[in-house]
Amino acid sequence: MTNNSIFITNSGINPITGGGIVGMNCVDALKKVSTLQYILCGTKVPDDRCMDTPTYSINARDWGYENWRTTPFFEDYMAFHLLHKEPKIDLVLTYGCPFGLTIEEIKREFSSKVVCDLAPHIIEVTMEDHLKHLGTFDFPHLADDVLWGLYSRHLKFADEVVVHSKKSADYIMKKANILKEPRVIPHGCNIPENIPDLPETLIPGYFGAIGIDKGVSYLANAWLNLPYDTKMIIGGREGAGFKVEDEFMNRFSVTGYVEKLEDFYKQISVYVQASITEGFGITPLEAMAYGRPVIVAEGVGMSELVTDGYDGFVVPIRDINALINKLSYFNDNPEEIKRMGKNARQTAKKYTWDIIKEKYVQLFKELL
Repeated sequence: MTNNSIFITNSGINPITGGGIVGMNCVDALKKVSTLQYILCGTKVPDDRCMDTPTYSINARDWGYENWRTTPFFEDYMAFHLLHKEPKIDLVLTYGCPFGLTIEEIKREFSSKVVCDLAPHIIEVTMEDHLKHLGTFDFPHLADDVLWGLYSRHLKFADEVVVHSKKSADYIMKKANILKEPRVIPHGCNIPENIPDLPETLIPGYFGAIGIDKGVSYLANAWLNLPYDTKMIIGGREGAGFKVEDEFMNRFSVTGYVEKLEDFYKQISVYVQASITEGFGITPLEAMAYGRPVIVAEGVGMSELVTDGYDGFVVPIRDINALINKLSYFNDNPEEIKRMGKNARQTAKKYTWDIIKEKYVQLFKELL
């Protein structure tokens, strides 16, 4: 194997977070076509499979800079200064933004092939909800045209831009003024050997970060407008920031950190992702792998994988009534949970990480 590669991401590399899971599988794909020389990533502690590769953190907090939210270009600055000049780099894969300074230097120094992978949110949509609910949009690198140009300019150096849904491809091509249409490669999932038994009653769940883009407020309001005795389960790998008023405690169960995915999915019968905008959304696909039908908003990139009425439902963003309608449908038709759950697992089998990694491998081979 004569080709050398590096991987740059502002996410961690771990089996816990969405970006971390993507990073693990990107590392695997790179190793199949090249010698992975080193990794620049968003944490000092990568997954064990990366321990044979020199790894350096570009995370602002790891370097003692606490005010990291106001420094969206810190990762690019650190990656640029951590670049190794030897040996020659044939292939660079980035995941996330921004890496304009770094990629420009790599192109100049090595004439490397560059693949830029990102999961863009629709900036205009997230800005609307931030202003509506918080009164401010605290991301100047996304709101200011000049800063956005700097933030996204590494995409212009790319030989290939990879996104994870057709909606993302259409959006980022126009937003970042990319001349070549991005390649769509979905994220993947792991298929558990056994499916946990479904609860006897409707128990919906959401798992992940709590933030404006995730649409959890719309989901919570929908559930509060339904007269059911069971609780909606809200989980999060890093601890859910979902606060429940005392008067509504009987309607929600907030689990916080969940060590094993099965421990969460076995508690629910239907998974709901109400995100107003999301580049893909791994957790609904994971839920499908566990035989759970899904209700996903159109803002979730992976909604393109869901067939309405077959393995779940797709609803408009911000539509509380649509969420109420679909949750009511599952409550009134428990056999449909079983039927769609079986179909959901079959859908998930089309998007295992082994299948998805092979798509990356083929892309890399085309470039090398």
